[in-house]
Amino acid sequence: MNRPRPHARLGLAAVGLCILMMVAIPLARSYLPRTTVGFVSRSLTELRSDGRDFRFDGLNIPDATGAPCWYPSDLSKNLDAIGPGQEVARVFSFQRTATTNGVRDWSYVDAALATFAAHNVRTIMVLTDQVHGQPCSDVPIDRTLAWYQTGYKTTVEGATSYRDWVAQVVARYRDDPTVMAWQLVNEGEARNADGTCSEATATAALRSFADDVGGLVKSIDPNHLVSLGTTSGQCGSNEADYQNIYASPSIDLCDYHDYHFQHSPMGNTDPYNGLQVSLNRCHADGKALMVGEMGMQFTTLTTPTTAYRATLFDAKLAAQFSAGSVGELLWAWSNTYSAVPPRDMEITPGDETLALLGKY
Repeated sequence: MNRPRPHARLGLAAVGLCILMMVAIPLARSYLPRTTVGFVSRSLTELRSDGRDFRFDGLNIPDATGAPCWYPSDLSKNLDAIGPGQEVARVFSFQRTATTNGVRDWSYVDAALATFAAHNVRTIMVLTDQVHGQPCSDVPIDRTLAWYQTGYKTTVEGATSYRDWVAQVVARYRDDPTVMAWQLVNEGEARNADGTCSEATATAALRSFADDVGGLVKSIDPNHLVSLGTTSGQCGSNEADYQNIYASPSIDLCDYHDYHFQHSPMGNTDPYNGLQVSLNRCHADGKALMVGEMGMQFTTLTTPTTAYRATLFDAKLAAQFSAGSVGELLWAWSNTYSAVPPRDMEITPGDETLALLGKY
């Protein structure tokens, strides 16, 4: 038998190496570089952008719009201080951040999105809050069952009703890939006016709200993902009801918030409303799940330092991404830290946690 000449053997070796690489490559995910700014889509329980798998981490930056109702802040300097690991920021872009003296004013949201784009950071835009305590809150009282049933369509908050606000903001930014997703409400739940919970009625109201407003968003804007923003165990999302509301056809992203379980990488592990069972329910709906808030008070830890907190965050990020989360957002960025009143859940310039961003 004729033996291949030396250069031919090299060619065969190269072919063999290519075949080996073709077999091996699918075993390791290739995630999209964070400098890519295309739209993000969902493929069942995973996210995609430009034909590749996409997952993200970053910080909640609630006051990023810099609207006057927030505290003064320089978003560009903040993003510089956070560093290049930041991939997605969750922003509280309530109606009040785009309203001046009862008239729609887009200047603050426009400027914020331009700054995020310049830093190659995507955003999740949270369109209202459940509670009234935020500086830029749209209402003086917490949301109730009646609001989720009809009030969101009829009650004027700022310049318009909530539903009209959603239609306006989505129409304005539907072609902007800096926006990764719209989140309809932060930690939404449908309690009765007296604070009690009628679970079945609340679930029906949240599902109808998700169907209507989520459908409105998708009818205007086919480019962006939509998250309802309700977490497991709230009024209307308890246990299996979480799966019910997230089965809404226009919702892409389930949300979960991880607090109070500092030493548990998977957060709350109870079989009723814990992270793993919520992830399972979300995947049963064929949807992706993100942990939209993960917070930890470092002064309450056994070693009360930000460095030790960073090691605990590291363990959580590794475990939760491994379990199937598509995104992890830490609570929350601040450019200053103040011990009075205690603000020890904040992540500030120089915090060791910043080195974790982009690691996974």
